[in-house]
Amino acid sequence: MNKDILLKSGRLILSFLFVFGAVSKLVSMPFFDGMVAELLLGENYFDNPSGMIWVQWLTRILVAIELVLGIALLQNKWFKQLVLPATMAMLVLFTIHLFYEGFKQVNGFTEGNCGCFGDILPMTNLESIIKNVIGMAIGVFVWLKYTKDSVFSSWVAPFFLGLITLFTLSFGVKSYASKVAAPVTE
Repeated sequence: MNKDILLKSGRLILSFLFVFGAVSKLVSMPFFDGMVAELLLGENYFDNPSGMIWVQWLTRILVAIELVLGIALLQNKWFKQLVLPATMAMLVLFTIHLFYEGFKQVNGFTEGNCGCFGDILPMTNLESIIKNVIGMAIGVFVWLKYTKDSVFSSWVAPFFLGLITLFTLSFGVKSYASKVAAPVTE
């Protein structure tokens, strides 16, 4: 297979992971706020309104960074100097966090939702670690093979971002079909 196709595919996959993660957290922001609040403030985080303000700022900053990195992976400016190292750093840091959370709890690797994709696509810590390791492997491949000549056409970024956003938002579509209640028999 052509090296350029593999390289661009790797960038698209990484971009998809980051943009899908950011948009899915935006769609389920209260869920993500609660996860981070419980991590930082403890189980009774709802008793700490001033702490919740800071948690909300933190979650929005994290989502913004994730979205910016996902979009930046589709362009070439400062790609190898800033975008790819920041992407790899985020993957490494969150993988360390997932290992910590996994070891901290009984069945911490196989139960629960890590929150990587909000409550849109629940993943265990182990599944997310595997996803991140694959993402890091793709990142290393892109790092080693990237050249300034490997650029996307100008239509790719807007098209791909729109496609990811529609895909992510489709997870939030719920059925409101009326359900007929079964008659109560005594």
